Amino acid sequence: RPGQDLSKVLIPSCFLERRSLLEKFADAWLHVDLLLDAPLLLDPLERFLQVFRWYCSGWQNHYRPGLIKKPYNPLIGETFSCFWEVPGAGVTEYFAEQ
Repeated sequence: RPGQDLSKVLIPSCFLERRSLLEKFADAWLHVDLLLDAPLLLDPLERFLQVFRWYCSGWQNHYRPGLIKKPYNPLIGETFSCFWEVPGAGVTEYFAEQ
């Protein structure tokens, strides 16, 4: 209806992503190996491009055709933690809390 307050409209759960927003933020660190290689490059342009590649690599899980859905909002006190093994660099740990 025209003029309806959209903050009161309930969204069916099929329109929501299965993961929370805290978990989606972890996607940015999936390819941390790209970021670790940047300081080793001598050319400033190549360093910039490597950081840009890392930045873009985190968005691959966010915007797939037909899969754009709203993540669940985190609740106060909600936490999410995970880790990745990075070849030759050890382990990257991620911890997020609302």
